[in-house]
Amino acid sequence: MKKFLLTIIMLVLLTPSSFAIDFFSGTYQEALQKAKEEKKPIFLYFTAVWCGPCQYMQKYIFPDGALSAFVTKNYIALKLDIDTQEGKLIYYKSHQPRGPVGVPAFIIMNEKEEILKKGVGGMKIEQLRSFLIRDDGEKVIYNALADSIAINQIKADVSKPTALGKLFFNARASDWKPGLKLGANLMNLAGSWAGDKRIMGYEIGFFFDYNTKYKSDKKRGFWDWSRYHFQPGLLLNSMAGEMDINDQMHRLNVHYLTLELFNGYQIRGLSGLELTFSPYASLGLWGNTKTVTSLQKVNFRDDFSRSNYGLKMGIGKQYGTFQANLGYNLGLKDITNFVNSKSVHRGFYFSIGMTVGK
Repeated sequence: MKKFLLTIIMLVLLTPSSFAIDFFSGTYQEALQKAKEEKKPIFLYFTAVWCGPCQYMQKYIFPDGALSAFVTKNYIALKLDIDTQEGKLIYYKSHQPRGPVGVPAFIIMNEKEEILKKGVGGMKIEQLRSFLIRDDGEKVIYNALADSIAINQIKADVSKPTALGKLFFNARASDWKPGLKLGANLMNLAGSWAGDKRIMGYEIGFFFDYNTKYKSDKKRGFWDWSRYHFQPGLLLNSMAGEMDINDQMHRLNVHYLTLELFNGYQIRGLSGLELTFSPYASLGLWGNTKTVTSLQKVNFRDDFSRSNYGLKMGIGKQYGTFQANLGYNLGLKDITNFVNSKSVHRGFYFSIGMTVGK
């Protein structure tokens, strides 16, 4: 009953406001004393300047008027940076018995330093509201450590967040999420001297994925921006093919640095399948032509063009962090400088991408 009434109170307080949660400006010990005097529990919020989800919550979640009013009325709220001496000490004191596991982290404790609730990881506003609403007869789950024990644990655990760990935390809150792509292609040359055999190539690189946000209060139709995602990326890739010159077959293989602008649109009613189209522009880095008797470097000045461009078209499917794409590469640029001859890359491709923090 108490939880129901508190929920009603929070909903009534849903009025526009520009202020955020009013965190106590004193020390941890002063917050404990204030909690004793006002007979309120303490809401501890642990953060770090490098933590992306922390910055997101401080910008978009904490300014909620109903949320800040509820915290002010029912808690002594204290914000602690885990990279400061005090913040790290309280972080270790309060995150037992398993120890610290990440930020943002949230603790509800009483004035006796008895832990009543613990949460780790970014929360949406509904999740944080639910976390802050306390149940009747709430039990203590464990006691905070003594300072001396916490200090010894800090000395034993001197590890700092790795660059990869920081990247993951920041990616979770960012609209642009980094990713890696790995793929293969079966290409040939279309044109005057084209051969018949398709030759395998590769692609490897990175991208940034941007998804338009879906509004839960809106029903998505067939055309909706929330079904669209955009991935500009930079790839190292190869494209190959055969050329029949003077009745002798030459195998051409060129390695490119490619700027690709991937676009995907999810098709309604097809279990997340999406249509994809990706214009690209490439710069030739190196290559070779091979015959039965010789192997020569590609002459970008006289025989072949260093630039290339085209369009990839296909279908894709997202599986959480991963995505798979299959389609056709339609080369549009003549890659040769020969008179009365035109050759363009054409063929099929398959790629797998992994997006960090998605």
